Amino acid sequence: MPILLLSIGLWLLSILYTSSQLKKTNVYLLGAVLGFIPFAKLQATPLGVIVAFFSALLIFKRYGAMQTFYFALSGLLPAVFILLITAAGGGLESFWNQYLVYNFDYAGRENPQDISLMDYLQYAWGMLFKTPDVAVFFQAGLIACLVACMFFDVKAVLKDPASRTIIVFAIALFVTTLYCIGKPFRNYSHYILFGFFSTTVLLTAILCALFRWPIKGEGSKIDVKLAVAPVLLFIVILAFHLRFSFDPVYNTYAARNTLGYTYMPEVVKAMYANTKPGDKLALWGWSGTFYSDTDLTMGTRFCDTSGIITKNPSQEFLLKTYIGDLERNKPKIFLDAISPNAFLFGDRTLYGIGNFPSLQQYINTNYNMVADIEGYRVYVRQ
Repeated sequence: MPILLLSIGLWLLSILYTSSQLKKTNVYLLGAVLGFIPFAKLQATPLGVIVAFFSALLIFKRYGAMQTFYFALSGLLPAVFILLITAAGGGLESFWNQYLVYNFDYAGRENPQDISLMDYLQYAWGMLFKTPDVAVFFQAGLIACLVACMFFDVKAVLKDPASRTIIVFAIALFVTTLYCIGKPFRNYSHYILFGFFSTTVLLTAILCALFRWPIKGEGSKIDVKLAVAPVLLFIVILAFHLRFSFDPVYNTYAARNTLGYTYMPEVVKAMYANTKPGDKLALWGWSGTFYSDTDLTMGTRFCDTSGIITKNPSQEFLLKTYIGDLERNKPKIFLDAISPNAFLFGDRTLYGIGNFPSLQQYINTNYNMVADIEGYRVYVRQ
């Protein structure tokens, strides 16, 4: 969702940039789209701020202070709308503790002491180029830019105010992306999705700026659209061909598994044996795949309980909320997924429900354990 909102925002900004006439609707839509980004993923907020900053500069320069004010106002409306709905549903405390306080703590929890901004950027840069499945995309894009610079008049490009502004915007977006990726100091591959967005913008900005000017020693210009589109298309196809497959690994597992592909088929079978369609599942640990593997409905609002297991300012509030969801929804299955095979949380002495007396008491009172499969404990409600 944040990538979609950023892409829509960039598209609306490009319309404003290339249009000779003001369309107020586009100004209001741009502000509203950017205003939703912090609520889609807090990590993407700095990227939304960069797009909003350059949008405000453009609107102010072309259309004056009043339109800039309307742009800012439209950016605030999503926050007002969401907070009013949240307040009406009694969820402001959850919004504050679970979304804001927890995520800000989560973003800095793994940071080493005395870390600098440059450390964040270097860490993120390493993530882009050390992940084999995506490194070829960034490598091919960098090579394309370097080759283009060899044939075009770079000095003339940098002297052009329009080209310079676009390139500065793209570089600012890219550097901010590195910060967003590197700030949590976690090597999670899905963070790299932000890299695809900003790298494509940077690559396109540089190539378009170069192709607007004559080749060195010649007087003719190149059609920008005809030149840039094939380059970008080639890079995408090359990256896909080299690093991705039309026959994903999970198809191999699915062929051997009557349940289709599941992470732990025996655990899934144990849950199926004690449930019927429509029953609910509550999970303890970080193994949300069991929701999709079983098609059981979520019995709590937590797809994983990392925020309850790990020490953080909202831990007590989140535990109370979790137990409240169990009492209210009464899920048929409680899966204690603290196992050596599980992601991140494998040591029951450190992360098991026994470390949380109120939760342990609730489970002992209301559930019976029916299976213990490689550390995954399946409980059925009494």
